[in-house]
Amino acid sequence: MNKFKNYLFSAVCCMALLLITASIHVGQAVGAPGPQNVNVINTPLPVKEVANPAFQPFQAQGAAIVEFTESSKSFTLVTVPPGKRLVIEYAEAGGFFADGTKMSAVITTTVGGITIQHQLVMIEQGILSGSLTFAAAQPMRLYADPGTSVIGIVSRGEDHPPGGGGWGVTISGYFVDIPLP
Repeated sequence: MNKFKNYLFSAVCCMALLLITASIHVGQAVGAPGPQNVNVINTPLPVKEVANPAFQPFQAQGAAIVEFTESSKSFTLVTVPPGKRLVIEYAEAGGFFADGTKMSAVITTTVGGITIQHQLVMIEQGILSGSLTFAAAQPMRLYADPGTSVIGIVSRGEDHPPGGGGWGVTISGYFVDIPLP
């Protein structure tokens, strides 16, 4: 019987402690200040869209006819002027060749004396007007230093079937002024 009294006493104490704790939290929530009205005075502010004068829009396109015996062609899309850095934000490429030809396209840029080829993701579009057509369109962020040329290179597999084709690359972005040394 003594064990039962101890157990009952412990249970009552735990319940009392829980009730006291709960009443403290409820009392705090009940005593919290309610919502208050707030007056907002709207003073119209003049808004003007200001273009960043450092960003100078740019776009260029290059194209090539690939002859029967050629596997690749390269062409200069732009030579970056002195005092400018080119930022390329978007590129497209497209081309067509005889059925069965696999195609690729890269954009070559130079930054800090290092020249890198950036691969475009070519997707086969199917046969249009008797030629297998490929296209790429992708956002990107490429850079090119002053005085360097941005080159487009288009290629097809070495084991290509007979026939020529055509190809084009388009880039867009902006020039940024950089201090001359």
